[in-house]
Amino acid sequence: ALFIKIDGVSDFELESNTPSIVKLKRKCTKDDECTLEPRHHCECPPCRPTLRRSVTKAIARRLHQRYSRAMYSCMGCKGNCKSHWVGSSSECIKNLCTTIK
Repeated sequence: ALFIKIDGVSDFELESNTPSIVKLKRKCTKDDECTLEPRHHCECPPCRPTLRRSVTKAIARRLHQRYSRAMYSCMGCKGNCKSHWVGSSSECIKNLCTTIK
């Protein structure tokens, strides 16, 4: 197969925001499996309060590896927004990693 799926998610789908893929990236059985999604180094800080996304630690590790080995050319951020990320931790609630405010 061209795209090998680990935990139901291929490398190609790692950055997808499709609801079915997001649900797979959040699927958990206990709190210890959850963490906050690593931010892409080209991602600009939000200008208004924005809830950080939760994913499994396995997905977070894969995203971090993908971001660190990829060659991205980032565009500058528009405006002078300070970080307004909301959420300090992630827990497994109803079998989905969920951000806790």
